[in-house]
Amino acid sequence: MSTSIDRTRLISTDRPGSRFLVVLLVAIVLMLLLGPFMLGGAKAISICVKIMIFAVLAASFDLLLGYTGIFSFAHTVFFGVGAYGVGIAIVRM
Repeated sequence: MSTSIDRTRLISTDRPGSRFLVVLLVAIVLMLLLGPFMLGGAKAISICVKIMIFAVLAASFDLLLGYTGIFSFAHTVFFGVGAYGVGIAIVRM
């Protein structure tokens, strides 16, 4: 018995609602990526890195919940374990 997978169902065909939102999102991402180089200093780099980390965490949770319907605390747990590990490494080293 062969099972065929409908490949078109695996990829979302949703389009963004407006071009303004797409341009705004691209501008925000570019600003966050180029911000540390334009502003300089450790504080700007730290803030941009934290924003990008939280954005990736939120986007992955949104993809998991939105497309699969699975509610998972694993993202938060892995983020917390990583933060705890970095904290221990900073104190010990």
